[in-house]
Amino acid sequence: MEPVYRNIEFCRDPTTLWGKMREGRWDWLGVHKNGQFVLGSPRRGGVLSVHAAGTAMHGGVEGEHGLRTDAHPERAPSFSWYATPAEARAEFDDRVEAFERHDGRLLLRIRLLEGGRVTEDRWVVRNPSTYDSRPPPTTPGE
Repeated sequence: MEPVYRNIEFCRDPTTLWGKMREGRWDWLGVHKNGQFVLGSPRRGGVLSVHAAGTAMHGGVEGEHGLRTDAHPERAPSFSWYATPAEARAEFDDRVEAFERHDGRLLLRIRLLEGGRVTEDRWVVRNPSTYDSRPPPTTPGE
């Protein structure tokens, strides 16, 4: 039987993980017990949660006070715009907190925007430790 992934790589940084996934050749397999992200290639179809992209207006002006959420390196980001910096900040904090409680695999980059500039940038990485470096048990006679 041929292995599902011919190559396994490890990285610690969410930006590197994102870049590898953007290449289209890597799947995010889990988190090693030492905290490193585990990736496999060739790609066989990902299992990452993906959220829809779009733009939402909440009484604001596009480009003034908002959030940019990148939910997958191969998808367009979503934007939300607010009437005041305080509203944008409150939604940023709420969204980060909600995604950090997310159950299951998730990789997001959320950015707080003021006047077209990023004023805060946060990665949310949620993945239970699923990678086990031990070989699978063998059955007698194999």
